[in-house]
Amino acid sequence: MNKNFNLILSAKTISSFGDVLDSLGFAWLMYSLTNSPLMMGSVLAMNALPSLIFGFFTGKIVDEKPKKILSVIADLCRMMIIFLKFGAKK
Repeated sequence: MNKNFNLILSAKTISSFGDVLDSLGFAWLMYSLTNSPLMMGSVLAMNALPSLIFGFFTGKIVDEKPKKILSVIADLCRMMIIFLKFGAKK
């Protein structure tokens, strides 16, 4: 197999595992704060909603652009969102 493919596959696997832990962590936090399964479910739904909405539209755009640049931009945007999410609590 191609070495670069193995690296990308490994990175994507680790990233996906982190995404799952992030989703479960926020759902668990919401349940522990509110004791409401409805609130926990709403956190999980809101976490999946952007992928469902924007996934259909961005597929064509992403296929036409350079993958490396898009990957860097997506990681920087994600970093800013996480920073804003946790930075706002202070």
